[in-house]
Amino acid sequence: GFSSSLMMSLTHYGTGTAPIIFGSGYVTLAEWWKAGLVMSIVNLLIWGVMGAFWWHWLGYW
Repeated sequence: GFSSSLMMSLTHYGTGTAPIIFGSGYVTLAEWWKAGLVMSIVNLLIWGVMGAFWWHWLGYW
């Protein structure tokens, strides 16, 4: 689950549809990577915070 939620937001070639979206010219490569950085930080925070609560609830941590 963790890897699948990060794939397309990180790079312009991360999933099958990413090259089509990038190739259409709506965003530049720099904009894509900047947005990917922001989204990866957001995803890591969500997974880290929610994951910590989940592990605590399961009794693993």
